[in-house]
Order: sequence, then C-alpha cells, then structure tokens
Amino acid sequence: MSARAMAKVWDRTKQSGSRLSVLLALADLADDDGNAFVATATLASKCRMERRAVQRVLDALLEAGELEIEGAERPRARNQYRVLMGSN
Repeated sequence: MSARAMAKVWDRTKQSGSRLSVLLALADLADDDGNAFVATATLASKCRMERRAVQRVLDALLEAGELEIEGAERPRARNQYRVLMGSN
C-alpha cells in the first residue's frame, strides 16, 4: 500500500466516480512511484465492479493520460500499471 501514491491521486486527479475508484485502488496497491502489478479481477473485486467495467475504466484512464499499462508477457499474468501523478 502506498499512502504517498494515494495522496497524490487525491490531490491531482480530475477523475470522479468509477474512474476515481479504480485509480485509487491502483494507487493503494502501488509502490511509492505509482507502479502496481495487479489482475483486473482483483481491481474489480476491490472496486465492487464487473471486470468488463473495470477494463473500460482502465481504457478511459489511459486515454486521459493518468495511467500507463504494460501488458503481461504470459497468459493469465498480471499487468503492470503506472499511476501518472504529475511532478513529484
């Protein structure tokens, strides 16, 4: 858990609703630099959302420039996410 990453999200994001929920869940699971390795199913459970809804939110956060996603290199592996929090 990274209180630092979560605090930066609270201070700097323009997101609300389910987008904010997913972004905060990622920050909660991230290191202090905003990097998180997590499965979509884990995010869905944490945010109390359907997996497909989380996938749509992740796409929206990527398009909004508040998230980077690096795909897993093997099937059923977790993606690497980086919550982009602006300047340190």
